[in-house]
Amino acid sequence: MGFIQQRKDGTHNVVIFRYAALFYWLEWPTIILTILTWEIESRKLPVATGVAWVLLIASAVPYWPAVFKLKRTMKEKGITAKGSKYSFSNPLTYEWDD
Repeated sequence: MGFIQQRKDGTHNVVIFRYAALFYWLEWPTIILTILTWEIESRKLPVATGVAWVLLIASAVPYWPAVFKLKRTMKEKGITAKGSKYSFSNPLTYEWDD
């Protein structure tokens, strides 16, 4: 059980981004920390901001190949998206037929 679940039932394809919500939940604190780093002079704040950026990017990297594949597929045919980007119990799910 990885970050991405893929299954194919005949010509029907399903891709589920199981933990994509982690990226979206980390996105806002990272943006806020970045803004605070510009506004508040502190030695610890830039370190915390750097760590937040590393975690944010690290949470996105496993999804990049699948996202590129989905973008190519979207150019060729319609894809249905379901789920919520902020939900772990109802994750982003993409479906299409060959």
